[in-house]
Amino acid sequence: MREILLNGSTSGGTTVLTDDDITFKDNGNDDNYANNLNYNHTFDAGKGYNLVMKIKNTWGIEGPWGIEGPFVVEDMSIYDWLGFRTKETSVSEWENGSVPWFRKKTDSPHDATATASAPGDGWILPHNLQSLDTSFPLVADTADENGFIPINYEGGAQIVDWYFYSDPSIVKPGWEIKISRVAVNTTTTTTDGAGSGSSVTCKGDGVYIITKNGSITCS
Repeated sequence: MREILLNGSTSGGTTVLTDDDITFKDNGNDDNYANNLNYNHTFDAGKGYNLVMKIKNTWGIEGPWGIEGPFVVEDMSIYDWLGFRTKETSVSEWENGSVPWFRKKTDSPHDATATASAPGDGWILPHNLQSLDTSFPLVADTADENGFIPINYEGGAQIVDWYFYSDPSIVKPGWEIKISRVAVNTTTTTTDGAGSGSSVTCKGDGVYIITKNGSITCS
């Protein structure tokens, strides 16, 4: 398994996936990320493949106004943020990611100044898992045995660009994201009992759709 740290050496670069998974982490690796960062890195699954991503449930990004718990933040400044955009194929236009439990950002994707909405169909990672307790409590239940939660973005994407900004003040542990690829025509199945405490599994790309009414399906 290859490891990519988002730092000054990898920012602006592209990693083309093979059948080996990639671990994508902030520049602090197992420690906190640094201040004053503005980095991005692109991942390309290759023609005929889509990217599959999942994040360790211990992630931490500096939250709005220091808020760290289950709090719905609406139109509030965020100080550090990790977001992504996608391309369906190499000739497609860039589109913001759309994940049911991510936030939207009202400024342009690479602007340092950022104002975020409450979670819902966005492309900016919430600052930690606990911040979803009110609006998307079932997200935690989709973690696998190693604590990784699927990043269930809408549609398929051959190419994903992740970008991160940190301000001059507080730093946090950052993130660990596993990235792999799957053939475009791979099928998935839906598991019964979502939200009942039973495990939720998918075949193929394993993209979970977690809706606001609490149901979990697989695309």
